[in-house]
Amino acid sequence: MFAYLEPGSDSTNVSLACKTWHKVAEWDYLWMVRYQSHYGTDSSTATSSTSSNGTGGGSGGGSGDTHTSLSWKSQAIKARQALQAAAIPAQRWTVALLSGFDVVVHELLRENAPLYANRTGPDGPALFVAAKNGHLQIVRSLLRAQANVNRTHTQQMSPLYVAAKAGHVHVVRALADAGAHINASVSSGATPLAIACQVGATDIVRILLEAHAEVNMPDNSGATSLYRAAYRGHADVVQLLLKASANVNQCQTKSGGTPFYMACQEAHLPVMELLLKAAADVNAALKTNSTPLAIACHKGHTEVVRFLLDTPVDINARHNSSGGTPLYFAARKGHYDIVQRLIRAKADVDALATVNNRNRAYRATPLDIAIENNYVAVAQLLIDANAKQGDVPTAAAAASAAAASAAAAATIVVGGRSYSSSSSSSSSSSSSSSSAAEDPR
Repeated sequence: MFAYLEPGSDSTNVSLACKTWHKVAEWDYLWMVRYQSHYGTDSSTATSSTSSNGTGGGSGGGSGDTHTSLSWKSQAIKARQALQAAAIPAQRWTVALLSGFDVVVHELLRENAPLYANRTGPDGPALFVAAKNGHLQIVRSLLRAQANVNRTHTQQMSPLYVAAKAGHVHVVRALADAGAHINASVSSGATPLAIACQVGATDIVRILLEAHAEVNMPDNSGATSLYRAAYRGHADVVQLLLKASANVNQCQTKSGGTPFYMACQEAHLPVMELLLKAAADVNAALKTNSTPLAIACHKGHTEVVRFLLDTPVDINARHNSSGGTPLYFAARKGHYDIVQRLIRAKADVDALATVNNRNRAYRATPLDIAIENNYVAVAQLLIDANAKQGDVPTAAAAASAAAASAAAAATIVVGGRSYSSSSSSSSSSSSSSSSAAEDPR
């Protein structure tokens, strides 16, 4: 297996050596498990045990185990010697660092700590590589050797940042205890806390907060740690941030979205409940005036709508450009259950919104847009609620009538035109409207 790394071999291929070194580590580890489980860590004990087991009258099984254990040790030592003979120290360092072979790293640091502790390879500074890969023992060895705990690599990423991103809890704790800059941000402005919140690393978030990480520090886009956690639906992380006095309504993103808005958009109900208890503004809208209720209606999040209708939500809030209301957006997408809930909650069924169709703009009600998109069951709900039509142009009305009359099923009659009830009854069978108003976001 190690023929290409025999002493005197010309091979210096680091990639090949890495694969071999992984095998070396595996052999060494397996030997340690078997050897120590039988004889402990003292080699003299192993020797005496070998002798007694080898000569004892009735313990053939013991002798066999001893032979196997020593065979593991012998092969591991030979493999290590072969690799060391094939590669120069700098290559051995790279191989050991990437493979997480902490014994070799420790030995090389003991030989020349100033040379290796802050050495930078193609994958970054040594501590950065070890932290990113979660090699705790190597991280500790490098810190003892005075490696720069805050030395960054590409995009200004620090060892603490990459460890937090990868979810290496013990490495994060070791780096924090060694004085790593807790709030050091990468080129995007994200901090270790921000990335830990984004990936949902609850234990790491707890460690960073205990180390006094800035909880409300935004990145370059204006997103805070709470915003990231709410968007991804990490309820445990959100709870920790709120306990650390995170600003529940902080809004500095270009769109103007708050953590509560993002939770509603993604239908993260547990997060919504936590934010509402922390006094989140249920009507905090984007700069387009798209509210949490509007986006939930647009995306068909029925349970989110039900939740919001039990709060002091503005049920008729209008989008800035189109003037569309939550009911309009629900009707446009054919979300039957949501339309039904909004009607029961006394939403304005006749609110007009602007529709742009092939450079022709006209004003339409929720009923108009439901008919135009052939959501007949939704249209029937609105008719039963005494909804009216707007100033839909003749061409659009004729197109809707033609599409509806083509289906063979029971029909409803609106303004003298017939529409098939088989066209659509819910969002699951919805189709996109060629003249739909803009997305509420």
